[in-house]
This record gives sequence, structure tokens and C-alpha cells, in this order.
Amino acid sequence: MIANQDIKPEKQAYYLGSKIIAALKDLPAGPIEPSELFISLNQQEKTSYHAYSMALNWLYLLGALDHRKGEIIKCF
Repeated sequence: MIANQDIKPEKQAYYLGSKIIAALKDLPAGPIEPSELFISLNQQEKTSYHAYSMALNWLYLLGALDHRKGEIIKCF
């Protein structure tokens, strides 16, 4: 379940997904390593890698992100 009533809103996949999109807009176009994106995200919003990966999965399901050869590609 993506929405969980028991945790803080800033730990939700929806919120972190929006932060990931904002971080991607600040980075140069083209594929990006997941670890580089995680570092960029953590400069704005401290989060665990688990929560980060859940948000990435949610964005992938929405079609906002794709992956190729272990790199993240934005689709917007």
C-alpha cells in the first residue's frame, strides 16, 4: 500500500516522489545513476534508501521514470 496512515507525510511515496522529480529537474538531462539521484535528493530531503526506492517504484509505475542498464531516465 502506498498511502499509510501510520507514518509522517514526508515519508510517503507521493511526497518523496515529488521531491525526486524536483531533484531530477535540477540535474542535467540524460540517464542518471540511482546513487547520484539519492545523494541529490538527500541534500534537499533526508530520507532512507528504502523510502527512496519505494518512491522510485511508484514513479516508474506512473510512467514518470524508466530505467535502462541500471540508470534512471526521466520521461517528462
